[in-house]
Amino acid sequence: MITHLQEKFVTGTGLGYQISAYYLMRNICKATGYTWVIEDSDYKSLRSTFDINIEINNDFVAENILKVADLELFSEIINNITDNTLVDCFPTPNSWYVNEEYDNEIRSELVFKDNIRTICQEFRDRFDGEVIAMQIRAGEFANVIYNHYLCDFRYYSAALAELPTDLPVLVFTDDKDYATEIINQFDDTSRFTLITDLFNNNEWIDDEVGKRMDKYVDFDGSCKYDYLQALYKMAYEDLGNDADTDHILAKTREYIAGLSSQYREKMKQNIYNHSLDFCLMTMCDYLLMSNSTFGLWAATLKDYTKVVYPSYWLIEEQNTTGDNDGQSEVVIIDNQNGGTISTTTNIINPLNGQTLIMDEERNQLDVYNLTRLTSRENWVKVFNPEPRAIEVVGF
Repeated sequence: MITHLQEKFVTGTGLGYQISAYYLMRNICKATGYTWVIEDSDYKSLRSTFDINIEINNDFVAENILKVADLELFSEIINNITDNTLVDCFPTPNSWYVNEEYDNEIRSELVFKDNIRTICQEFRDRFDGEVIAMQIRAGEFANVIYNHYLCDFRYYSAALAELPTDLPVLVFTDDKDYATEIINQFDDTSRFTLITDLFNNNEWIDDEVGKRMDKYVDFDGSCKYDYLQALYKMAYEDLGNDADTDHILAKTREYIAGLSSQYREKMKQNIYNHSLDFCLMTMCDYLLMSNSTFGLWAATLKDYTKVVYPSYWLIEEQNTTGDNDGQSEVVIIDNQNGGTISTTTNIINPLNGQTLIMDEERNQLDVYNLTRLTSRENWVKVFNPEPRAIEVVGF
């Protein structure tokens, strides 16, 4: 048996990450014959979205740990893995893609749960003909320390110009406020539909506790993408650090009792917004994606008529060994000259002390061994200028 160390960061460990981990571990199992096991609390986002079976074993303790670098190739993993191993890595396309045979077989395993597909199909049937899916990834990306470029209106406007101009656009996002700002900058806003809550016919549920719970589930990996975990964390934060377990549980039960009937039914059916959004995205005909594995997996699993994706994705990190006087450092980004990025000094990421590198050549999606996708004629790369003109990040 083998297992994978599921990261539960505040950011970047949602459905896209969990699909990547599924691909990686299933490929390892196919290549080695080992069985992948997980704890019951793991991969909740993945398991609530797809009708898949992963063996649950809460008692498994790995005898070995295999640490894998982000850009490590799958062949290196196979050369070093043994039975009874915990695989410690953040899965990237370099590690999870093996060959077309494996790829097609594993793709066929990712079948949406019936209740998710039914809800999404009913909403999709409201639109006659073709539809564009536009994904806006923002949230914590607005802060440069999370190492991602932030796509703004200039990218989405240029990207949308690559697609038919007379089709409705469904907007999927983890940040409704930021998405609304972008939509409102278009001359014709009538073609856009912001996806809010498909479980409630794409209308907000009038329940502030429920909305907050949804946001915790969508944003915070430490909640394990589980409603009860999110409510527990809300109770813990509201009561303060000194609250004991009994009081936190009592507050959690109070939240549950006060939830609207729609939210209680959502919890009962184990349906999450990210599952519905992802399913509906794959029912669209065109995809305008952001720099996100959520959108990348939609583009991988669905054969879209056309896919538009941003040029630059990650702001790379580089180890620094020299002395530092502890002063903040600055990156200046020139958006007036074709989006050229010029670095006068470096940004130091206060989360880990690494230097952030904004490098046009190294930060493109192609570095992650995805030319098998991006080389297709129906994939179009569009420049995404970095909107943060000057960032100052201190320690």
